[in-house]
Amino acid sequence: MKATIPVLVLSLAALFGCSKSSDTGSTYTSNCTGAEKSWATDVKPIITSTCSGCHSSFTTYNGIYASRSGVKTVIAAGTAHHSVSLTTEQKDKVSCWIDNGAPNN
Repeated sequence: MKATIPVLVLSLAALFGCSKSSDTGSTYTSNCTGAEKSWATDVKPIITSTCSGCHSSFTTYNGIYASRSGVKTVIAAGTAHHSVSLTTEQKDKVSCWIDNGAPNN
């Protein structure tokens, strides 16, 4: 448990340190209809291609799981990485996976 706290703090610092400023007042609301989202097939490819280059702690399930609350907040606010724009479909996959307990499936 003690090791989880520093990982979480560093992950959130990296997440917000690489985020862009947004005054757009995003009104994003996830659409979780359809099949349950999977870490392996739905979420990991998005994280690998858009986040883990800057956020090395996001290269593993445990790393992203520890930061899931911050990830969800950043997605909802529209303040993801400064050079990455997630599609609505990508936002839905990650947000719905987190809403479903972020299972390692």
